[in-house]
Amino acid sequence: MDVFAHDWLELAPTAHLQFDHEPVYTVERGIKTAQQAYAKWLANTSAASGANGSWATNLGSTTKPIVDAAVAQKTVMTTNFQRAVNDGKWEANLRAVGDAGIKSAAKAKADNYGTGTAENSPGAQKMNTALVKIVAYETANLPTIYAMAKGTLAAGKARMNAWADIMAAGAGTFG
Repeated sequence: MDVFAHDWLELAPTAHLQFDHEPVYTVERGIKTAQQAYAKWLANTSAASGANGSWATNLGSTTKPIVDAAVAQKTVMTTNFQRAVNDGKWEANLRAVGDAGIKSAAKAKADNYGTGTAENSPGAQKMNTALVKIVAYETANLPTIYAMAKGTLAAGKARMNAWADIMAAGAGTFG
């Protein structure tokens, strides 16, 4: 489950493959209301919470190198952390804890995730407020995408890139 996915914007492409020309894509337009998106978020976070929730289970079973992935993000760290990264303290501390230590600490805190995402919690209220803003932003910007050419691979790519640009322009304004 990817709780960060924009699943409140459900664009369902279907491809009609024909071998004599490029694929033709049609899109069913549908966007959830902020209330529907919030209800889905609550349901997903409730299912993920607790010591045996999907979040903790998925973290415990991942084979991805968590520490190496974090170390690889040095260049995107904020200025406040730059000194700790450059002098090696950040990396040394991560490696001292290791993947097993991160998994253990996360599992010990799994109940906190459920508490912080329970309905009417501050976390849930913040999510609801953000979703209202996000859905309004998406709804306001969808006409731009709908007005663009469609029906070819190139047009689909142009629409996809335009949507990515629109969403990037709104980044940081929803919280």
